[in-house]
Order: sequence, then C-alpha cells, then structure tokens
Amino acid sequence: MTATRTRLFTPGPVEIPQRILRVLAQAPPHHRTEGFRETLKRVTEKLSWLHGTQGEVFLLAASGTGAMEAALVSVLSPGSRALAIAGGKFGERWVSLLKAYGVAHEVIEVEWGAGVDPAEVGRRLDRDPSLETVFATHSETSTGSLHDVEALARITRTRGRRLVVDAITGIGVHPLPQDRWGVDVVVCGSQKGLMIPPGIATVSLAPWAQDALEGPGLPRFYFDLRRYRKSAPLGETPFTPPVSLVLALEEALTMIGEEGLERVYERHRRVALATRAGATALGRPATGAVSAAREASERA
Repeated sequence: MTATRTRLFTPGPVEIPQRILRVLAQAPPHHRTEGFRETLKRVTEKLSWLHGTQGEVFLLAASGTGAMEAALVSVLSPGSRALAIAGGKFGERWVSLLKAYGVAHEVIEVEWGAGVDPAEVGRRLDRDPSLETVFATHSETSTGSLHDVEALARITRTRGRRLVVDAITGIGVHPLPQDRWGVDVVVCGSQKGLMIPPGIATVSLAPWAQDALEGPGLPRFYFDLRRYRKSAPLGETPFTPPVSLVLALEEALTMIGEEGLERVYERHRRVALATRAGATALGRPATGAVSAAREASERA
C-alpha cells in the first residue's frame, strides 16, 4: 500500500510542519509543575516579541473568536459606544459580538475585497466623539484583503480613541509591530501564522493600554483578562491551559525566530503574489475570487 499524506490548502487550520508534529506527539506535562511554568513564561516572552509589544500578552485556551470576545468585554464598559469596521465575514464578527453584549455601535461597511478608507474612519470619529473604541481587522480571512492598520492607529491615537485589531490571520504573516504602530489591543489565534492546531488564542495590550482592564468592563468570567494578569507572574493561567499546544507553540516560535521575521513576511508576500498571478492566469480575477469567498463563507 502507498502511504498518503493529507495536504491542507486553506487559510487555517494550516498544514503543520513536521517539527511541530513531533512536539505534539510528546507526553504532556502537568500544567501546575515548575517545568511547565518555565515553558509558559518563555512562550509568553516570545509572543511579546512576535506581537511587537513591551506590554502584556495573555494566552487563552480558545479559538481566535475567544480572544476577540475577551478583548471586547475587557476594554468596553456598560454605556460604551464603539465603531466596527465590517469588510468580510470576520469584520462582521466584531459587529455580532457588539450586538451580543448590547453595546451601542456604528458600523463602517466596506465592500468585500476592499480595504477600509482610513480617512472615513477619521470622519466618523470626528462626527461622534462618543465612539471611544474602534474594532478592526488586519488581514480579512474571507476575502484576503489587508487593511491599513498603521494608518488606522495614527487616526485613533491622535483622537484619544482605542484601536482593537483582529490579527488572527495577520500575526506571523504580515508586519504588525504593535507598539511602533500604536495599536492598543491585538488578538491572534494559533491555527494560521503560528502554524499549530486550533486551540490557543492570544490578546496583547500595548504598554499605554494596560489600564484598559481596570474599568468595570462587561459581564465576564472565563474571558476576564484580569484573572490572566494575576496568574501570569507565576507562569500559570487561571484555568487549565492547552498544554500540548503550548509546547507546540514554543517550537513554532523557535522556527519563526530561526528564519527571521522579515524573511517570514517576505516568504508570505512572494507566495501570495504567485498565487494571485496563477489565479489570474486561470481566468479568476480578484473580483471573482472575492465573490466566491463570500458565497463560501455565507454557506458556512
């Protein structure tokens, strides 16, 4: 019999490198041991490097949507008003989360496949000073669009507003130096640029945004980031962490470090250009690809 190998050609979960698969095959340690505590501390430090922040990074056992929810309930308070940018299935998820928690909000609708116009965000914020937090997407999985987060951060920072960015498909794929660009909160998930199975989500706070957790917040328990802040210095999480995935994440971060972040970004850029060129050669223009992506997302 000929051995077969499953290949994944999706934006996530991605195909897992052999080095990481070998780590996943290890017997997991107990999460309340000194050895694992040291591992978690190392992983958190490397995540800070990857996110480009000197602030806090929290690791949750959840999908990326869990990180989105944790960020939202932590930085908003009863009576808050927010602005959400919806330009794809996952931009629309910010809107769904705001609705679920009864948060008053406005929405900037962006054509699927296009990036938001940062100037429009500025105009909306200037018109309504009560819009205190902007929820945006970095790389929109459902369309492949890349929003100009650096420009959005300039707009929110100069107006004293917070910017929360879903970078679940962006971290480890496209540059997003959080502190240098001025992004308050960034969320990520493990099954894309981090190259491991689904199950880990991260939330990073820029140093100037750490007081965001001190307000009354919205109702929360498992996603209360204050609990994670209290446990972090001990090398622990408040609830059971995904131990094997943490070990795999350490290996993935080591691989990214060995290749170098700039080389990682350039590799993804080259592959993206080649894929688009191939699709165009096959008669699939960008608009058709976006339309097909929307149809597939809506069916899902």
